[in-house]
Amino acid sequence: MPDVSPHPLHNFPGVIAGTLSPLRGMIDVAQRLGYLDRLPRVWAPDTEYAGGRRELVFPFVGDLLWAIRGDRGRFYCVNWSVKDSEIAFKRPLMTERFTQAREQHPISVLPRHEMECTYYADAGIRTIPLAADGIDEDVRSNLRHLFGHHSRIVELPDEEQEELLARFHHCLETGVPPIELIVRLTGAGKYSEDDCKNVLFQGIWFRKLRVDLFRPILINRPLKPETQDILVRYADWFSESPC
Repeated sequence: MPDVSPHPLHNFPGVIAGTLSPLRGMIDVAQRLGYLDRLPRVWAPDTEYAGGRRELVFPFVGDLLWAIRGDRGRFYCVNWSVKDSEIAFKRPLMTERFTQAREQHPISVLPRHEMECTYYADAGIRTIPLAADGIDEDVRSNLRHLFGHHSRIVELPDEEQEELLARFHHCLETGVPPIELIVRLTGAGKYSEDDCKNVLFQGIWFRKLRVDLFRPILINRPLKPETQDILVRYADWFSESPC
């Protein structure tokens, strides 16, 4: 926000607001860093101003601000600034500035990121620059595929889902491709193919079935047991301070 505002967790359940530092505002940050002219602006109607309008600082919109429960149930925030590649954090950016002429101005993204980091640091919040090419390609592809199944409705009672998941566990342990079990079960008319796949992929997504996410997940090939936990591999992304 342009002006002073409460800490993002100030009204979060279980958080004592009095222990949290406020956000001092992007205008204050820009003044301290000498970037006041970099802030985007917009003209808003206001009959109390000459000409019937006034210039306002337009808020920057961030990417992801996480509320994370850490040790002993204490909550903290982590701010993610996301790009498609590492180089995108350094190259000039063509952005439409909110001016009367609405001209195109090439500007460096570095001041923008410096202001973002400082803005959240005022409230003790760490900003982490994340790029798509900073995550393993197979992990990225697997998570994208699993996400497409994670909230789908499974038309099976919970106990049958657990039984089916146990059978996929057996496939993982014995090296049997999941498709062999799926074909056998659907051929017998016991389950639908969609239910089988959803139980399998949701089991992996919710970490009930621990497979190797650093290799492609293919149901016509044996699943590989987990060799490294992605939450450990990428723990720094969720840490309150650098690991």
